[in-house]
Amino acid sequence: MVASRLPLRTRYLMNWDAAQFALGLDRFDLVHHQPHPPGYLGYIVAGRLLKPIAGDANSALVALSIGGECLGVVLAMAVAREIFGGRAALVAGLVLAASPLFWFYGEIANTYALEPALVLLVAWPAWRAWRGSAGAAHWLGLALGLAGALRPSSAMLMLPLAGLAFRRCGSGSAAARGILAGAVLTLAWVVPLLVLAGGPLAYAGAALELGGSVTAGTALWRAGPGALATTSGAVALGTAWELGLFAAVLCHGLLIAPRLARVRALPAGWPGFAAAWTLPALVVFLFVHVGQVVYVQVFTTALVLAVGPAVERALAATRRPGLLPAVVAAGIACDLALFALPGRDSLVGRLGAHDAAVAATVALVSSEDPARTVLVADAFAPGSYRMAQVYLPRYRRVAIAPDDRGRLGQIFADRYEPWRFARSQPPAFPPGADTFVFLDRSVVDGYVGDPERLQPHQAGGARLYTWRGAAPVVENGRLWLGPPYTPSRGRDA
Repeated sequence: MVASRLPLRTRYLMNWDAAQFALGLDRFDLVHHQPHPPGYLGYIVAGRLLKPIAGDANSALVALSIGGECLGVVLAMAVAREIFGGRAALVAGLVLAASPLFWFYGEIANTYALEPALVLLVAWPAWRAWRGSAGAAHWLGLALGLAGALRPSSAMLMLPLAGLAFRRCGSGSAAARGILAGAVLTLAWVVPLLVLAGGPLAYAGAALELGGSVTAGTALWRAGPGALATTSGAVALGTAWELGLFAAVLCHGLLIAPRLARVRALPAGWPGFAAAWTLPALVVFLFVHVGQVVYVQVFTTALVLAVGPAVERALAATRRPGLLPAVVAAGIACDLALFALPGRDSLVGRLGAHDAAVAATVALVSSEDPARTVLVADAFAPGSYRMAQVYLPRYRRVAIAPDDRGRLGQIFADRYEPWRFARSQPPAFPPGADTFVFLDRSVVDGYVGDPERLQPHQAGGARLYTWRGAAPVVENGRLWLGPPYTPSRGRDA
């Protein structure tokens, strides 16, 4: 499996969050989102340990992603074997390894590739406790504490399942010991996290600020019923990219086939266990927030375990049980096509295109004198500002966007300060600067009043715009490169 990942691994940080993790390896600063809340302290520590070996932050974090994926496949096979048997284990391992979404995030520096392994690490002892094993309660508590250190949201979304499993383990004292073990391990990373964040109040402020901003357009009580179209679309797309053709096989094998013919029953307790696993995450993603489609791995991992039984039940209903290898092979082929096609616009194509674009951007900007050059970015863009912070640290930066009241201006400068979205200020360009490189086309198209003055540069998928002259100014809701600020140049009324 490692051999399939290494050739496609990214050489540059893929997105905003990846850059924040990389910055956190050098200096942990939660208030300035290095990394962003909730902190990911265990992940940062693991990245710091690997960085001297890997050579740079991106390589260290990609190594974590690839290692996490390998562990996830092994755990999927082990858990599927225990619940459904040997054939289901083989199918689960193959399906997860070939999953387009899972594979894509295994090639980049982010925590998402670790999510299947983390939820399976919790689900395995939870299943045993669900079936009445008192001894599993201790391992369940430890698994929750470890998952929280690496990806706190995974632990939170698996908490309802764990709580029910503790109740069903058959021993109140064993459940108490498991909860205590989990609490102790959790405190072992929560206390240092709060200290590094500047104390509980500073941590809470940063977390609430981020939570408020990310849920503004998705939470049902803030964005209204219309937000459900956005969240449900993201959940559906993520599930399709994670499961491919197997999503249809699951629907048929688990929901339709039992109505068509007598098929082998699922293991006792699995339907309730699967519901307790998947429903909390679905409720959060549909009605509160789903930031990226990859979030669905919290619950789709449970579906991956059931692919083998689903295929068997579907074929039993059609009286063709011998076709199981062919159906699984067809599903794997569909996943590979979904990952690799169509060309540059495919998931795999995006990996190489991103690397080429970042490399070209760094090369183009590096030809400018840092003492006289300012990089202008869109404060809402998915990564250019943070990429510049990591790969072009000698250059001054200014992030432009409308603030929360719609007033265009500088949101932040050389340091990322998310609270400044509340109130912009006039751009503060350093004295002596006479070259301004616009990193984002969205700034040019959306905010610049006289874009014809800009000189475009394009190479390797990167497209930048340069202005040489006096510092731009904000007038009448637009960013102007030079006078006159006339209505013919697009001035706002």
